[in-house]
Amino acid sequence: MNTKAVNGISVNYRKRWCFLCPILLFALLPVHTIMAQHTMRFHYADSLTYRLYEQQQWAELIRTGKKAIDEGHDYYYLRMRTGIALFMLQHYRAAAPEFEKALWHNSGSQYAYDYLHLCYTWGGLETEALALEKRFEKLAENAGKTTQIIREVSIFSGASVSGSPDKLQDINLGEIYGEVTGNGNLWFIHAGANVSPVSPYFFYLGYTQMQLSKLQRVVMNGIDTLDHDFRLKQNQVFLNMPLHLAKGWHITPAVSLINVSEQPMIVRYDTIGLKYQFRKTDTSLKNYLMSLRIIKEMPYFNFGLAAAHSNLNHANQWQGTLLAGLYPFANLNLYGLARVAALAENDEVNWHFRLIAGSRVHSWLWLQGSHLFGHLKNAHDENGLLIFNTSGEIISRSTATAFFLINEKLTLQIDYSFVKQQDHYIEYSYT
Repeated sequence: MNTKAVNGISVNYRKRWCFLCPILLFALLPVHTIMAQHTMRFHYADSLTYRLYEQQQWAELIRTGKKAIDEGHDYYYLRMRTGIALFMLQHYRAAAPEFEKALWHNSGSQYAYDYLHLCYTWGGLETEALALEKRFEKLAENAGKTTQIIREVSIFSGASVSGSPDKLQDINLGEIYGEVTGNGNLWFIHAGANVSPVSPYFFYLGYTQMQLSKLQRVVMNGIDTLDHDFRLKQNQVFLNMPLHLAKGWHITPAVSLINVSEQPMIVRYDTIGLKYQFRKTDTSLKNYLMSLRIIKEMPYFNFGLAAAHSNLNHANQWQGTLLAGLYPFANLNLYGLARVAALAENDEVNWHFRLIAGSRVHSWLWLQGSHLFGHLKNAHDENGLLIFNTSGEIISRSTATAFFLINEKLTLQIDYSFVKQQDHYIEYSYT
């Protein structure tokens, strides 16, 4: 009886075990199959991307590499192949994150470092390139990137021709008294250098000298009494220092020190002698402009903010600027930039706007056009290098630029600008 009971229990156990085994096998089968498929996808992705790399099918390699990464595969060779494919198609800003990831997987890869440094340099991300040199000092030393204290030297010079003097003669300045001062021809020269005493820090130091001819016309009792030609001279020292905050984030403090001198004629009426008196006066202004700009760089666009304070022409100014840039192909072959700025001065707020578009039309030639418009009296660009403090009230400024890449170390820039401006005058007439 006991044996029968034991046998009965044994039979039931075997029946249950036989019944559970197919269920367990069925439940475990999908997991095993998924793991096998995942392994297959890895080997397939690795072999396919390698074959596409060998065949230099860059567009297909980018698509396959990104798909493999999206599915969870992330390793040195996959990132390198995807980055090289983007690099070969000149998508430098988009290739940079791939080489960054490759360096994360293999921090000693000179190959990945060299590609990444080129991406930052050719993609217009100089601050990122310097930060990279600091992070990988040994690799930078191997690439010869740590000995350049003076990284770049810039020299600009130009002149403008004005039609204002002829137009001043056509203005009716009234029957009793009238006075107007107009701007004439302009000449300037600028020299500066990017200096990097210690990586990853660098600053730009520049000096600008400008001379502007001016004509002062005075009319008394309807008769031209005075035509006074004089010159305005301006000296400006400019310093800025881009700083790398985090990946893609840059902040740039800047300062300009400006000295303006001129010799206008002061006209006053002697109420005792009943006659006008003329006296040439030396006028000198010492001004400053301080600004701070922060920008976030991404492969296909950037955005930022800038704020500045200045004391130009015996007044205080605060200016805020919104910045945005678009790089459709993740490089400098085609780009567009936009600036919107508001200037507050003496309880008055004036707006001005700037649009820039540029394209690479040959391996050695870039063409760029820009249009700046609005109320541009005592205004400036977003970093304070270009200041509109001496040319009256500018309405618009259109500029065409050509950049010629002479060789790896020399670039020639040619600008042509057309400026519209307006001046105010004093007029007294009989009523």
